[in-house]
Amino acid sequence: MDAENPLLPPFFYQQQKAYSFCMKFAKDKDVLEVGSGSGYGTYRLAKVASNILGIDSSELAVNKSKEKYKADNLNFIWSKIEDYRTKQEFDVVIALQVLEHLEKPELFLRKVAAILKKEGLLLITTPNSQTQSYNENPYHYKEYSFGELRNFFSKYFREVNLYGISGNSEVRNFERARKDHVLSLLSGDRFKLRRFLPRKIKQLAFDLIAYLNRFLYQQRDRRLNREILEDDYKIAKENEPNPIDIIAVCRHLR
Repeated sequence: MDAENPLLPPFFYQQQKAYSFCMKFAKDKDVLEVGSGSGYGTYRLAKVASNILGIDSSELAVNKSKEKYKADNLNFIWSKIEDYRTKQEFDVVIALQVLEHLEKPELFLRKVAAILKKEGLLLITTPNSQTQSYNENPYHYKEYSFGELRNFFSKYFREVNLYGISGNSEVRNFERARKDHVLSLLSGDRFKLRRFLPRKIKQLAFDLIAYLNRFLYQQRDRRLNREILEDDYKIAKENEPNPIDIIAVCRHLR
């Protein structure tokens, strides 16, 4: 997501809330961010981390990050996390909105276990399947519930703490309107024939619909979009009802 021109501000500030949460764990630590994207969040983390490496599977994203964000303790590498080779061990591994994109998440977890210090920390965020599955995002191989995440990470970590990212009434109104718009677009396919399309075709259609959805929503209610900022989001323990995203804080490798 482009920090200077986010397509829809609420998505940007929701992500920044997660980065703010991560910063307290990254302070004075050697950090690896998996899926560093545009590099903006990695750059924020570099302000508190001892050293930080951003890794991303997009060569274009990595090149842009290197050009735009520079600091003595910051570096970016183009690689899939599964293919990354290093002897370095990290205090903290951060992966925001990555897990759902992985066809084989076990490979990700094994790699994290290999490069994380014994008493290190894994921080991830991922959409809450119980509130976000209506999107039918073809880029997501799997979306997770709280229980599924706890079971998944408990295979490798002795301590797994889960939190939810939710918002105030303005955020809830935005989420409700977005959901209604998506469902209205999908209602044209009453027999759900889209299920039989190749993944690549579904991804192209999703990109187009997502762009139109965001553009039309911005035009329809610009006032709401402008008002939603980072402070409109909150992070609470997993018993918070209907969070948008889930945060997992995993400690103590088995």
